[in-house]
Order: sequence, then structure tokens, then C-alpha cells
Amino acid sequence: MRALALCLILAASPALADTISIPGPDGPLEGEAIAVAGAAHALVIIPGSGPTDRDGNGPDGMPGLRSDTYRMLAEALEEAGVASIRIDKRGLFGSTAALADPWAARIDGYAEDARGWVAAA
Repeated sequence: MRALALCLILAASPALADTISIPGPDGPLEGEAIAVAGAAHALVIIPGSGPTDRDGNGPDGMPGLRSDTYRMLAEALEEAGVASIRIDKRGLFGSTAALADPWAARIDGYAEDARGWVAAA
């Protein structure tokens, strides 16, 4: 019983993230923000190439890409006193309405989105 209690105490509780959005080209872009009271810094976490969501995972059915790396990074940043926003890229996941064809996304559009997220941060 003592070992079980210790495991429960050591289990990390997920940070409280709020879903937020900014305008996209065809509809809203969506992300999750972790606010930190008194934070002097905020970081926008932008997923890498391909269909990677705001948590660092691939789409359902894509084997091997279920790591939650971006979510865990945001939680560690919160512990260090840094606020963060994790985003879904235009046309994907929570930002599907932002772009009708995700294959039509271009780097200049992603740069525009990044500027919008930095302004929101």
C-alpha cells in the first residue's frame, strides 16, 4: 500500500491549459495556452513538419508518433515560470477551418500565423 501511495504522489498532474484561437485565412487557428501568473516570458510552441498536433503527436492511426513532447515541454516551462501557447498548424487538427486544403499551406502563411500567435502571447 505504501508503494501505491508513493506512485500516486509522484504522478504528474497535467497543467491546466485554456483553448484559445486567433484569426486564420479561412477560419480560426486554435491552440492551448498555459498562463503563468507573473511570467516575464511566453513561448509559442510550433509543431514540426508534417501532420503533428499541438501536443507533439501524429494523427490517429499513425503508428509511432504518440509522444506528447510539446505538452510535456509546456508543463516543464510552466514549472520554470514561463507561459506558453501550443498551436495546431493551419488546416490541421483544431485549426482545420483555417485552411480548406492543408496541402496548400506555404511557409509565408505559417510565418504570418507565427506572428499572430506571438502577438497573442
